[in-house]
Amino acid sequence: MTKTDKNTDNVQLSDIASSSPSETTTTKSQVQRDTRKYIIICVIAIIVIIAVVVITVAVLLTKQKAKPIIPIVEVNGNTTWKQHGITVAGGNKSGNELNKLNGPRGFDLDDDLTLYIADEMNHRVVRWKVNASQGELIAGKDGKGNKRNQLETPTDVAIDKQNHSLIICDAGNSRILKVNHHNLVQEPTVILNTDCFSIMIDNNGYIYISETLSGGIKRWKEGQSDPEVIAGGNGPGNDLYHHMFPMYFFVDHNNDLVYVSDAYNHRVMKWLKNATKGIVVAGGYNNTNDLVYLLNVTTGIVVDNSNNIYVADRDNSRIMRFTEGSQVGKIVVSGKSVGSMVNQLKDPEDILFDREGNLYVVDCGNHRVQKFFIDKRH
Repeated sequence: MTKTDKNTDNVQLSDIASSSPSETTTTKSQVQRDTRKYIIICVIAIIVIIAVVVITVAVLLTKQKAKPIIPIVEVNGNTTWKQHGITVAGGNKSGNELNKLNGPRGFDLDDDLTLYIADEMNHRVVRWKVNASQGELIAGKDGKGNKRNQLETPTDVAIDKQNHSLIICDAGNSRILKVNHHNLVQEPTVILNTDCFSIMIDNNGYIYISETLSGGIKRWKEGQSDPEVIAGGNGPGNDLYHHMFPMYFFVDHNNDLVYVSDAYNHRVMKWLKNATKGIVVAGGYNNTNDLVYLLNVTTGIVVDNSNNIYVADRDNSRIMRFTEGSQVGKIVVSGKSVGSMVNQLKDPEDILFDREGNLYVVDCGNHRVQKFFIDKRH
């Protein structure tokens, strides 16, 4: 401390010593008030910060892409699954009771692992909760038909988490419906009249649609007049400009890519943004008997964060994986003969991962949904 500092301190102490008791009390009161204000401001600031964090987390959770779910557990080219699946919906042979399914097609999976299933031949959509012995009717309450409470051969569903609703592809009526699956008193609403087979919805409210007749994948948002084509759409065909009955697809928003399960061309096509033709990334071989190349009617499809492609090889009753850059596939589920055992499938349709990396398969021919647990030993 310098000499000047010492002198200053002496002056301040002298002033304090000469101050009257009332002045000292006033000073203390002022300090106490200032301290209280400071504490109140700090508490308010902490509350605001906590509120902002909570709101931000809630928004991020709400804006997660509804379909497909991206696993928290990393799924990659080396991941394997236990070959004995468990039945999580249906499996009691075909029928129209709520403990049965009849030719299920597309489905979606909520964060709590609740399944929403397009039960095509029962003309309904059912909700199946974890460990439930039967489903719950969500849409199609009045059976087959074209009224608002009716469906005809629905083929897919997608959860719209932002608007707390369920989007339904009512294929037989060539329309897309929206229903509040938390308030079943409300009737479904028709939001678009269009040919459709498979659907998904992104964070921005765009609904993606596969149109089997035009061979295109389209994108549409409420308020738009007509959907826009983002892949194919040139009618049926087998060259790189066309698809032949594209049922399922996957949209990679991070890289502006669309992967199309080109069913009756027995291949998977990748479309870059604004491309006029696609790229064959799996299958497409019609002149080989090599099982690792050959696909026979491709259906459900998912692409992981490493760009590995998982596709349901329907008429071979198995799930295949194709690593990026290789057209040689590997069987990941049900390499056995067609059947209804726990390690078999029959005409698999849609596929999804949950957040733990477990694989769900709509086993259409066995009228059930199977869950194959990820093998964490690898």
